[in-house]
Amino acid sequence: MQVPIITFSASSPSLSSKRNPYFVRATVNDSTQVKAIAHFVQNFKWKEVVLVHDDTDYGHGIVPDLVDAFRDVNVAVSHRSVIAPSATDGEVDSEIDRLKAIWTRVFVVHMASYSLGSRLFTKANEAELMSEGSVWITTDGLTNLFENIYPSMIDLMQGIVGVRPYVRRTRKLVEFIGRWKKRFHKDHPDIDASEPTVYDLWAYDSLQALSMAVEKTLGISPSGLKLLNSLMNTSFDGLSGKFSLVDGQLMSPSTFEIINVVGNRKRRIGFWTPEFKISRSATSKTDIKSVFWPGETNDVPRGWEVWTSGMKLRVGVPGNGGLTEFVEVEQDSSTNKTRIGGFSIQVFDAAMKALNYSVPYEYIPFDEQHRMWTYDDLIYQVYIKKFDAVVGDFTITANRTAFVYFTDPYSEPGISMLVTVTEQNQKGTLTFLKPLTSGMWLTSLAFFVYTGLVVWVLEHRINHNFGGTLSHQISIMFYFSFSTLAFSKGSPLVDDISQAIQKIGEERKLEEIQSRFYGNTTTCQDRVGVVPSNRLTLDSFWGLFLVTGATSTSALVISLATLVYHEKETGELSSPRAFHDFFKRWR
Repeated sequence: MQVPIITFSASSPSLSSKRNPYFVRATVNDSTQVKAIAHFVQNFKWKEVVLVHDDTDYGHGIVPDLVDAFRDVNVAVSHRSVIAPSATDGEVDSEIDRLKAIWTRVFVVHMASYSLGSRLFTKANEAELMSEGSVWITTDGLTNLFENIYPSMIDLMQGIVGVRPYVRRTRKLVEFIGRWKKRFHKDHPDIDASEPTVYDLWAYDSLQALSMAVEKTLGISPSGLKLLNSLMNTSFDGLSGKFSLVDGQLMSPSTFEIINVVGNRKRRIGFWTPEFKISRSATSKTDIKSVFWPGETNDVPRGWEVWTSGMKLRVGVPGNGGLTEFVEVEQDSSTNKTRIGGFSIQVFDAAMKALNYSVPYEYIPFDEQHRMWTYDDLIYQVYIKKFDAVVGDFTITANRTAFVYFTDPYSEPGISMLVTVTEQNQKGTLTFLKPLTSGMWLTSLAFFVYTGLVVWVLEHRINHNFGGTLSHQISIMFYFSFSTLAFSKGSPLVDDISQAIQKIGEERKLEEIQSRFYGNTTTCQDRVGVVPSNRLTLDSFWGLFLVTGATSTSALVISLATLVYHEKETGELSSPRAFHDFFKRWR
């Protein structure tokens, strides 16, 4: 049958007009809100979330898009909790117990059933899972129902943050709400009328769109295809905003509002837009309003709970084969106990003691007896949940960050980065002078002249190219000097990227530990204030100039001494007149 099917509540991404071209979704796809939720989590720097959803097509449909959105902002979905709509109170209790046993305290709830959602929050309150330190975020499925929550339920939802499409409060909408409440009070005089939800507005707009489409097809063949095409081409400003169908579904909203349950009211704390992400205003980038979190606090939760289970934190350490200066594992034969020490161990112990809460932990040596293990193997044990953490002399590399998180480095060299440097090309007439300092240029020029002079002294008597007029001899001398200059290729020298070393605490305990293991390092040369230059100075080439000057001078002295000795042997320097004639000929 070619009959258009119009829905204003089926928002699951699994439903699509591609399978049934006569399926018209007069509501937004659930996947449109995933970026708003992910950016809200990113805004508070939480690294892990727990996804709680019902076991329906609606609940499962958003999961792939939501996981991808969190991955894009470097947030991991550590656990998923799936609850059937028909679950008993005991089954909901069991699921709450599982949630309480994990560290993560940021929960994203995606449900469309008010009944299941109310039972979930009731049980979470009973288990003190909605106390201070927890974060509960609801998708639009529950957020759109906030207007119809019973007063008894409001008390259980204090501090919850919800995301839903933003509907601008136009004059048309205000007038409709007035008529809505008046009609509701007439039919139910004993019940306080609540405002219509966005689902009510979508339903109203859907009926208006259908009536407009039917009017367009009057007098035309009343086929389903004609009506469908007319409906797809219908566009108007409805109660919920711009009504326009794109690819069989309502055009995605560009703005979502973020709601916070405070007292007996729902308070807007900000918006999400593609341009400004999370912001107090939909038209500019500003910090969102202060959030009232579960536990009646405005302090931002850290997103994870202190270790409360009876189990100890499993800390893996390198066994035999690692550097004993960092981690040393010894087996006491008399007591059959393993003693673990070293620089890394003492740093970890000091860091754990510095926490303002207690976390029990134990060291577990990692030693693959059947093969040679690597540090990658040890790190991988955290990924497969064999260890909760590892301590040792690990290098932070790109491939390892795909499996684990690293703390700040606690020893030099710390974090090093090798990056390309963008050459700053400054146009100017004298730019070619930049590689050398003025002292380097003057010294080089002096040595060019001196070298040319020495060559001229040695060559002009026997090489006819050095003869002729005085100006010709001078030009030949400088030509010969500059032809020996070699220009370096490539860009000018630039400073290396400094190594960034961050301390693990403000106390000086780390320095004390380093002193115990490595001794006092204060005797090292103090390099503070030494700034490398990107220009060549005389300090870098004084040895070369010394060799050049000494060689040229030695050649000149030897040449003159040889010449004088030869003239004396021949008797041509027997009188002052002979000396005068000798120097005249030499010149």
